[in-house]
Amino acid sequence: MKLSFVISQNKTKFEAGSQTKDLCKTLRYMKGLGFDGAELAIRNPKSFQKEGVKNIDMEISAIGTGQAYLEEGLSLSHYNNEIRKKAIKRIYEHINLASALESKVIIGLIRGNLGGGNFNRSIQKFRDSLNRCLSFAEKQKVTLLIEPINRYECNFLNTISQTVSLIRDYKSPRLKLLVDSFHMNIEEQDMCEGILSASSLIEHVHFADSNRLYPGMGHINFKDLIKTFKKIGYKEFISGEIIPKPNEKEAMINFINFMKKNI
Repeated sequence: MKLSFVISQNKTKFEAGSQTKDLCKTLRYMKGLGFDGAELAIRNPKSFQKEGVKNIDMEISAIGTGQAYLEEGLSLSHYNNEIRKKAIKRIYEHINLASALESKVIIGLIRGNLGGGNFNRSIQKFRDSLNRCLSFAEKQKVTLLIEPINRYECNFLNTISQTVSLIRDYKSPRLKLLVDSFHMNIEEQDMCEGILSASSLIEHVHFADSNRLYPGMGHINFKDLIKTFKKIGYKEFISGEIIPKPNEKEAMINFINFMKKNI
């Protein structure tokens, strides 16, 4: 298993992850700590300078898209056609960047929340949006990662089983699953059983403890989770998506020290 950490160049409402003005400097620091890669939370790929990142010998484990929803209200399930079109266009841009960086694109908060008085129509709008994004991703040979998110942040695709059902409907090798310990702790009856049930689809993992701090600061049994990932032969990234307390450097150090001791 490889290790990465969520970082962002932009100020954002989302607390989990490190925010930095000098991305290349942060990547070099992470490399020195022993991280294999970095997960980039990117609001708008058009403003992202990828050349410097490509010169640093670190993988980009995944590209997060949630800031486009949190900061701009872009949503793949929105009742407004223009907002949905903008969200799809933005995901296309994320896919182009992921292609250049040999990475993957996360479909998490940007899917939005179902509403507008008709949930069935709203879910169909999301499916239509996802169809278009997936078709483009397949052409670019980029994998999209659907993330189950807890009910307090998103009102659909909250559990692993719900998300697996959606992914299997598409029968695409470019649509996979991201599982997150923080969300699983809220939504799954048994986190390890959830992982086992979706083993063939999992291609990215977020770790954060029950309080969204680094592992060991809450009550999640990460040793059992890691044993389960070893059992299914998981070899992709585990990415720290945590609130950077007591500060960003210590959060990174404490995360990687915990992980190195246990994987």
